[in-house]
Amino acid sequence: MGRKLEEKMIEEEALVSRINNYQVWVQTLKTSSCGKCTQSSGCSTSLLEKYIPKRDIAVDTDLSLAEGDKVLVGIDEGMLIKGSLLLYIVPLAALFLGAIAGEFLSGFITSPSSDIVIAISGLFFFISSLLIVNSMQRFLLIQHFARPVVIRKL
Repeated sequence: MGRKLEEKMIEEEALVSRINNYQVWVQTLKTSSCGKCTQSSGCSTSLLEKYIPKRDIAVDTDLSLAEGDKVLVGIDEGMLIKGSLLLYIVPLAALFLGAIAGEFLSGFITSPSSDIVIAISGLFFFISSLLIVNSMQRFLLIQHFARPVVIRKL
């Protein structure tokens, strides 16, 4: 019989912000190192934390929790990496496909420079794919790839 491999999890401390219809919503806590090290002025994590508000995230759990409880939340590392890879590859592939489409279209369009048509087509496909990925990221990462779970109450 094969031994079940233990899943690697990316873990983060969080605070239960609300409980709604058997669904637990958490908000991650600020890590102790953010804002306290000497590199905080050049750190992208502390910069992003200033301008992007924290969101509540729905998590799965069978634990009995109340608002204000401190918990350890985890996401399956492998699934998160696969989802992230998909979100990076789709726009890159769209950029190349757009450039190929621009190369094809430049043969039919009489313009002084076919390079402009190729660049505009590539950028159009790239920006379109970013908009599509942005609108689908919640589904792709959270619903399909990596659903966060409460590991334990702290």
